[in-house]
Amino acid sequence: MRRALALACLSVLVGCQGGSPSRGPGQSPARSPAAGPLVVALEGKQPNFVVTLVTLQGREKLRYPLPSGFLPVSSGGNLVLLRDGQGHVRGLTADGSVRDLGTLPSSTATSPLISPDGKLWLWSADRWDQSTGIYHSIAYLGPVGEQGTAVDSSDEKSRDLRPFSWTARGPVVEHGAVGLGGYFVFYNASGPVALVEGGIGGASCCFDAGDCAFSDAAKDGSYACVSQEGHLLKIYRGAQERSIPLPQPAFKLAGAAYFNPFSSAHLVVGGSPGLGPPGEQLETDLVDLATGSLKRVGPPNSRPAPGPWAWLPDGSLLLAVPDYSAGPNPGTYVVSPGGGATLISKGQPVGLLPG
Repeated sequence: MRRALALACLSVLVGCQGGSPSRGPGQSPARSPAAGPLVVALEGKQPNFVVTLVTLQGREKLRYPLPSGFLPVSSGGNLVLLRDGQGHVRGLTADGSVRDLGTLPSSTATSPLISPDGKLWLWSADRWDQSTGIYHSIAYLGPVGEQGTAVDSSDEKSRDLRPFSWTARGPVVEHGAVGLGGYFVFYNASGPVALVEGGIGGASCCFDAGDCAFSDAAKDGSYACVSQEGHLLKIYRGAQERSIPLPQPAFKLAGAAYFNPFSSAHLVVGGSPGLGPPGEQLETDLVDLATGSLKRVGPPNSRPAPGPWAWLPDGSLLLAVPDYSAGPNPGTYVVSPGGGATLISKGQPVGLLPG
């Protein structure tokens, strides 16, 4: 069964790679990519959505109306991955060209996750066996547009494999619960995770802290997870465990706990009392990892951008004020190490091209 699934996955990718670049209807003319990072922002509450690339100073470098059914799913290097509901994947570059990257198999798993340098992607495929109720899942890691190498597998009734995030230590595969529903302000891992270190190869590390949901892994071997029941942020490093209480009710729901990959001094975490839209309240705090103290940062009702890429090399942060929050000014913000916040886009941050 494993071999059959792998061959099926390969067949849908072969012949779809390396398509010639094209330009979408209605997009702005191609421009020279900007030096330095470009923030990928998504504008619109319903189709037709628009992807924009903006500098950290708020200058728009590209405006791309998305084709029907497509949404941005991951960004890295010079490429924004776009996917539709049928598994078609395209790559949008910073100069506005678009490349066909193939069609992934039907899967209950999430979309491809691209590496920060844009060279590799992590994706998964699964098949549900109706006779046994088991989800047979395989996760693959390889060059963008290729099937890659199987790095993790699972045969479970209540879980399947999903690309979760690309941490400072490498990509993470979530063994996630199937059939989740409800209102999620932050998406924390819903089960154990496997860390793939050292590039392409088998998953070499697994993190499972019970009811403490994985959020991020640091270069020094530390893990961050959030315990909703105890309202705690927990930091694990080897046999050491540290618990940091989160303020209530502001952090009744907590997540987006990301280590600063450029410094070992801080971690950022988001919180919400879980009031629900359209007046959701949000808070972003900096955590001093030496003392465990928390400091609120950013504009009212802001949360960290959804990934470790929320941290910028100079210690600034990318934050979002969601359009379902109490506002008052939804959009994407850059918050400097000194605390100043600048609105750079009215869209929501969905990725970062490092430049």
